[in-house]
Amino acid sequence: MTKIFYPMMLEPARSGLLVEQGLKNNKNIELVNSSDDADYVFFHNEMIDSNILRDLPKDRTVMIDFRDWKEDIEGTFIAYFKRSWRKELHSHLPFTTFAIMDEFLVEEDIPRDIDVGCTLRYGGTYGFKKRKRVLDTLHATDFSPFSAQIGEVNTIRRDSFNREYLRTLKRTKICVSCIPDYFMGDHRTWEALANGCLLFIDNWREWELPYKNPLIDGKHCIMYDVTEDGMKEMVEKIRYYLEHPKKAEAIAKQGHEFAMKHHRASNRIDEIMEVLNGIQKS
Repeated sequence: MTKIFYPMMLEPARSGLLVEQGLKNNKNIELVNSSDDADYVFFHNEMIDSNILRDLPKDRTVMIDFRDWKEDIEGTFIAYFKRSWRKELHSHLPFTTFAIMDEFLVEEDIPRDIDVGCTLRYGGTYGFKKRKRVLDTLHATDFSPFSAQIGEVNTIRRDSFNREYLRTLKRTKICVSCIPDYFMGDHRTWEALANGCLLFIDNWREWELPYKNPLIDGKHCIMYDVTEDGMKEMVEKIRYYLEHPKKAEAIAKQGHEFAMKHHRASNRIDEIMEVLNGIQKS
């Protein structure tokens, strides 16, 4: 049993809660109340405070950074895990990412009455060009006689858990999503898989990430390229799976079961501990 001290913020971001939940749900972890009693101190990126860090043991403190940028403070920690891992910038850092949180799961038995759904939004701080291309394509496509709901549902901040948004995913048969420009992963991927949609997602192979238990195209989800030809192929594949619902249901079921087995918050802690154990042995 590994003892972890994880000082939480008063108003933690969703990614901070993800780490806390992963620690609480992991059968190999015991949370303790001070750094003196801990094998490791886990620090979330939003907890950075030079006064606090100064007093923590450098040989046992672990940074888990979910931001899209990185501060030059690696030397303060035994390990620095980075979510927005980019090969040209972060190849020397261990990788972590988002996961299915307990709050994503809708247990209600809701009819799947939305054939094609996409909850992406236009705009954003970083200019979501890929998402705009996907939304423009879907808005210009007539999926009749099947029902389609295209456009943002979650109108509150993404660090909250909007039950209406999650219930919409539970109602959706095919969910089209897209990773934001310049980002490495997002919550939407896991929200959709948690609620049993057939997920359409842009091509993960382009990311070159050191992903453990990656999703497999055609087995757990359907991948597409955000190019002119890729958009045409995406629409053709959506039509194909609308017309072959049994095949769509089979992939959706496999994707849901795979994600629930390998991509919960506690799995991320297992992956982090695997790296830390390797550091201790080296």
